[in-house]
Amino acid sequence: MRFSVIIPAHNSESFISKGLESIRSQSFQNFELIVVCDRCTDRTKEIAESYGAKTLDVDFGRDGLTRNAGLDIAQGEYIIFLDHDDAILHEFVFSEIDKKLKAENDPDLLICSFIWHGVCYAKPRAKNGDFYPSVWNKIWSRKYISNHRFTDVYSISDFYFHNEMMKVPHRAVEWDFPIVFYNYLCEGSISLEMGRTIKGTKAVWGDG
Repeated sequence: MRFSVIIPAHNSESFISKGLESIRSQSFQNFELIVVCDRCTDRTKEIAESYGAKTLDVDFGRDGLTRNAGLDIAQGEYIIFLDHDDAILHEFVFSEIDKKLKAENDPDLLICSFIWHGVCYAKPRAKNGDFYPSVWNKIWSRKYISNHRFTDVYSISDFYFHNEMMKVPHRAVEWDFPIVFYNYLCEGSISLEMGRTIKGTKAVWGDG
């Protein structure tokens, strides 16, 4: 298995199909799709399974722990993370990723560009020269990730995982090729729901 695509989801029935369709339409099909349903009370699981996804039901209320559940069962050589409100940009993205990985002798990490909805086209590095502390614009070797996992603190799970993994010796390749449409602060997005539900230091998927 070349890729494991992991999507953490919470009550996503109204928008998750866009991302799932972008995965199903890939010309490169050597991957597994894992959708982890965290406290879902709608049709998210049913929809995911209709797209051929393996599904897990969990009760965390934290996107980091939800991703961890996906990592625990992933079998792919490389991990691709996608948020439940985002989408892969084109049907040839997985094929191009596979070609790039092979051309670079399978690095530990492939850092890509992305389309940031309402903001910009984002190259692998921000203007200040740092990598974006996100997990979904990167292709992660499962061996590189090993037993490392996300924190249970909702608002910094991406940031924490990214920064901790940067401390682990690895070989990374930067690639100015956009792979993801990041649906930043759109209705139904993880970022928007997080902003609405943070109270003090406590934040969950949208439980208020």
